[in-house]
Amino acid sequence: MIRVKKIDYNASITKREKFISEITAKLPDKYVYLQTCNRAELYFGSGNFSDEILKHLCRVISGLESKITGETNIHGQVKKAYFEAIENDHSSPELNKLFQTAFKIAKKVRAESGITGTIVSHSRACIELLKSVIENLESKKIIIIGAHHTNKKIIRLLTSANCEKIFIINRTDEKAELIAKDFNCNFLPYSDLKDEIKNVDILISAVRAKQPILFSDDFTENKNLIAIDLSVPRNIHLDSKPKIKYFDIEDVEKFIHCEVNRNKIKKAEQMISDRIKKYI
Repeated sequence: MIRVKKIDYNASITKREKFISEITAKLPDKYVYLQTCNRAELYFGSGNFSDEILKHLCRVISGLESKITGETNIHGQVKKAYFEAIENDHSSPELNKLFQTAFKIAKKVRAESGITGTIVSHSRACIELLKSVIENLESKKIIIIGAHHTNKKIIRLLTSANCEKIFIINRTDEKAELIAKDFNCNFLPYSDLKDEIKNVDILISAVRAKQPILFSDDFTENKNLIAIDLSVPRNIHLDSKPKIKYFDIEDVEKFIHCEVNRNKIKKAEQMISDRIKKYI
């Protein structure tokens, strides 16, 4: 029987970090592992899958299980996790059937329920947070770490807000260079990160890493810096830096304002239930 171990935004960041550390320490032979800023899910095992697991996966892909109901990023994130399993030969025929069935159902749900109609994203919430704690955002020097899709949206929003001092850094320099070219912003090599953050006003990080990439000693004592950490596990570990204003994903989510019509949610849920009956 295919099973799933999972955790999401209803648990604290600390609990999510512990879960991710434990579950990735010893992965099974055949699995699909999904990790986002708000959830971590491991699908594994062999044989049949229950309608409950299929229903859950359909809800995840459709955005019904997201912190922002109906958000669109999760569809691509699940696809990426599934394709990584295929490419690295740790999926299985049963897992393939589960995910392919869920993608078919969720595609219909997203297209016909209207659930993705009015969405405020993490990227926009990040900009709202910045505007609430700093004046003259357009004049600030901003470093963005990571080629994450959320970071691309943040760059687009910052550009729309007339910010011109935007610098992109990624562990793979080539990806950062491509993003810088696409968005007409500035590229910095990853090797320069710790030197560059000494002269920056705003630091935004969304990097998938098992351990923090920046620590207290990487920041100067007298630097008035705003640091936004969108990753789980968190990228930035600060022991004590009183002049650094640090915000994690939970702080950002306080600036999310999203209203989804309850009737659209009910329609999406009913569509999932009806279509599962055709496959189980």
